[in-house]
This record gives sequence, C-alpha cells and structure tokens, in this order.
Amino acid sequence: MKKIIFLIIPFVLTSCFFSSNNNNDEVEKAKQEILWNEVSNNRVNNSVSTWTEEQTAENSPVEEIKPSYNISQVSEWDPLIEIDDLSWKDFYSWEVVITWKTKWYVDKINVSFSNKTSTYPSDLYDLKQFKSGDSTFRYVASSNFQTLDFWLNEYIFTAYSSWVITKINVEINLPEKIVKNDTTYKNIENLGDLSLPSSNEYWDPSLLSDSTIIYSNINNFYLRKDNVENIKCDTLTDYLTEVYNYSYWNTCRDIVKDKSIWYYVLRLEWDNYKYEKHYINYEKWLYWVLLLEEWTWVTSQMLQDKNNELKQQTFDQVLLVDKLFKEIK
Repeated sequence: MKKIIFLIIPFVLTSCFFSSNNNNDEVEKAKQEILWNEVSNNRVNNSVSTWTEEQTAENSPVEEIKPSYNISQVSEWDPLIEIDDLSWKDFYSWEVVITWKTKWYVDKINVSFSNKTSTYPSDLYDLKQFKSGDSTFRYVASSNFQTLDFWLNEYIFTAYSSWVITKINVEINLPEKIVKNDTTYKNIENLGDLSLPSSNEYWDPSLLSDSTIIYSNINNFYLRKDNVENIKCDTLTDYLTEVYNYSYWNTCRDIVKDKSIWYYVLRLEWDNYKYEKHYINYEKWLYWVLLLEEWTWVTSQMLQDKNNELKQQTFDQVLLVDKLFKEIK
C-alpha cells in the first residue's frame, strides 16, 4: 500500500533593518567638512541600490539599473593619452568630469559626442584651454551642455602630436530609471507633459530632453525629474557626499512642509567653485538648480570661508525662481 506523504515546508520571510541615531554635534560638524572623493567606488553602486530598493507596492518591482562605461582604443598607434578611472563617478549626477594624462607630447585634443537615442545634437569640441605640451586635462560631460543623456553616450578623444593622431573611445551607458506601477513618477515621465508656468517674466519652458527643462529668461537655471524622495534637510550632508567631491551647504528650509524644500550648495569643480540654490519638489519628483555665482582658482581650503561669506549675500535672480517654484501646480 502506497502512502502519500504531504510535506509542508514553511517559508519565513525576514527583514533586517539598520538604524542609527547619532546625536553627536561634533560628528555632524565633521561631516560638513570638505567631502573627499574617498567615498570610494561604491558611490555609483550605492546610488543604484538606493533606487532599486524602493518598492511602490508588494508586487511592484523596480527595474534593475546598472550604469556602465567602457574605454577602448580606436587607432592602431599607441594612445597619446590615458583616460583616468571612471568607476567612482556618479553618472546620474548628470555632470561627469572625464580626466586624463598625456603619455607623450600632445599638441591638441578634440572630443566628439554622440547619442543616437537622444535629442541632443552630435558635437565636436576643440579643447581650447588645452595648451601644447600640457600633461593633464579634463572634459565635462553634462546634461547642461547637452553632452550627457540617458542610454549610450559615445565620446571619441582625438589627440594630435606632430604627424601622429590617436583616438580613444569612451562609452557611458545610463539606463533610464523606470519604476513599474508608480503612477506618481510615470505621470511626469516626460517633462513635456508637465504643466509649467509661462509668462513674460520667465518666458516659455524649453525641453532639452525628456528629463531636463530650462527657461529662456532665467540664466543658469534648469529643472529635471529625479528620485528626490531621500533628499532631506537632516540627511543633506550624506547626500552631497555621494554626488560631489567637495561641497558645503547652508540654509536648508521647507517651502511647503513635507512637500518641498530649498537649500544652498557651494561646491568645488576642478579649480572652479559654483554656488547654487537647489529646489526639491517631492510631489512631482522635480529637482531644480539655479547657479548664482562661480569663480576660478579656488582651493578646497577656501570653501568654508567662502560658504560663510556667500551665505550673507542676496541674489536678485533667486526671487524670480522662488516665485516660479511656488507657481508649480
């Protein structure tokens, strides 16, 4: 006689949560000090995992996001330049500084950009600040300059030395962040579908891509869609540590409680500082940036004093953008 044995195997789902509460003012003060890029190679991975761990519902998985890059030699000659490591870069910051070293004497360098899936035009740019014989230099791939967008961005660095010409290809692939069944985010998946204020003060919003908009009457300003849920005043230092090499912030304030905030950021980009006002709209997943001031030949040691100085200043263009921000419905 055959016996039928039913085995019931219980499955136990466990969740582990880690929380910490550090009330030590000295620790927070130290975190506000100059932010080294020794945050390590986990910066990109951390950015990705923060997004992919967000679940809108029990059965609403987030598509896996894996930004990637590839550096390859195009020409037969040994390359005249060597591209520096990109593994620690946060590609979703929408501003990627590509640096390199020259291996031989180089007379000039140009960079071509193309992205077949983007509305950005192809671009060929001569590095005018590069001087014959320089040993290092940089190129800024940025959504502001229309040289960095979702999906495959291709850059060809061409170096010239006497009669020798060599080419290096750099590819940066940025999969678009898509959340399944998240109606809040999908409603503004294309910023062209978002109703934005328009007037003689601001003029009309101009769509640079599905994720970035500028206003023609507001200089040095853009807005983009982004995952802004975890950008809060009480965790702002941690966030800025992930996206910038050196930065200070000041005056983080609620615009509408639990719906929007703004804050000021002073950050070092190479030897230039940029002082900006950032705006966050949690309801519509919007991130605004207004550049207020920039200057050259600034060192990291100067930033703290400069931050204190700029904190006391007022900027006329802030009033216009503040007004615009409050009109978003």
